[in-house]
Amino acid sequence: MKTNYNLTPQHTASPGSPLISFRLPTFLLTLLLMVVSFVGYGQIFSNPITGTNPNLDNPYITGQTVNNGITVSGIGRGSGISGDNANDRYSAKAWVSTALDLDDYFEFTITPTSGSEIDFTNFIYTGQASGTGPANFALRSNVDSYAADIGSPTAAGTTIDLSGGSYQNVTSPITFRLYAWNASGGSGTFSVNSFEFNGCVTPTALTYTTSSLVLCQNIAIPTNLVSSIKGSTPFTYAISPALPTGLSISSSTGAIFGTPSVASASTAYTITATNACGSTTAVVNITINAQPTASIVSNNGPICLGGDAIFMVSGTTDADLFYSINGSPSSTTLTGGSATLTVSMPTVNQTLTNILVENPITGCTQNLSQTSTVVINPLATADAGVPQTVCASSPTVTLAGIIGGAASSATWSGGAGIF
Repeated sequence: MKTNYNLTPQHTASPGSPLISFRLPTFLLTLLLMVVSFVGYGQIFSNPITGTNPNLDNPYITGQTVNNGITVSGIGRGSGISGDNANDRYSAKAWVSTALDLDDYFEFTITPTSGSEIDFTNFIYTGQASGTGPANFALRSNVDSYAADIGSPTAAGTTIDLSGGSYQNVTSPITFRLYAWNASGGSGTFSVNSFEFNGCVTPTALTYTTSSLVLCQNIAIPTNLVSSIKGSTPFTYAISPALPTGLSISSSTGAIFGTPSVASASTAYTITATNACGSTTAVVNITINAQPTASIVSNNGPICLGGDAIFMVSGTTDADLFYSINGSPSSTTLTGGSATLTVSMPTVNQTLTNILVENPITGCTQNLSQTSTVVINPLATADAGVPQTVCASSPTVTLAGIIGGAASSATWSGGAGIF
């Protein structure tokens, strides 16, 4: 049956600005609110029921899909009926009682895990009955000890609303029984061909791969993943307080990742995972240790051959410095925040290269590429030249000296000459 609904315009006129509004029928507004409320709800327990003679198992669990925030029984049957061989459906016979018999039913038990709650929306099933099968059907639950009917089930199946208050915020095992009776023959059959319970399971049991992260500034972290969470998907994730600069959390997966650019004392961060019907939290502690530093302050070059080459380095107190001089690797400790590196009487220029500095307490490191060179100059030399003979008749001679090595000039003492 199709029903037409009219929008009734209501208007209030004022000079120059007519106002027009429309009033929705009350039940349509209620339906709209229900649709908005159940966005994000979906299957929590279902089974398409396929295979050969599923009735041989009581209960039957093969092929079922179950939300990880609940445990289920599968589909089973009461003691007053018996299984019937049929493929791709869960079939039974002996529905011969003329009134509802408390032992004649198909059964489903759903149990939320500790800390979880279930908000049901509906139960959908398909079924069939033979010509001599049952004519009457009822769905009931243990909420009221199987006293009241829920919806109006049929042999062919239907959708039964479970959005009422009795089926919200469920924290303990709940059992639904689909009763049938009034078959015209003992061999008459009724089967459930497929079924699904829809709703939302609140999130719980949120854990991370690592609950305590000790990190180093400016070093990319191993992505910290959500290792487990129970409940209905999808989840959204948020964190408080805000992560240190450089770190982020994925709002869709909860993964924590990035490269922290600032040091930070140990802080407890609360991650909240939220779905359509609730939320849960987990705490991850994060410490970001400062990156150690080292730098070349100075050297004593240039020096003369025979002197010592000296380099001054400063940095993080008691950090280990790994370096090389002219390609030969070595290491030292920046005791008190500094170190003096000495090469005794080198004969060639000496080049210091800082390679890496490490804080031995935190394990944090920093790669370096600093260099400094001490130039070694040769010693200065001077030679007065070849011997000269001075004659009495010619008492003055010009001496011709020679300078070498690092010498750029020379002076005469006790005489005169040139260089």
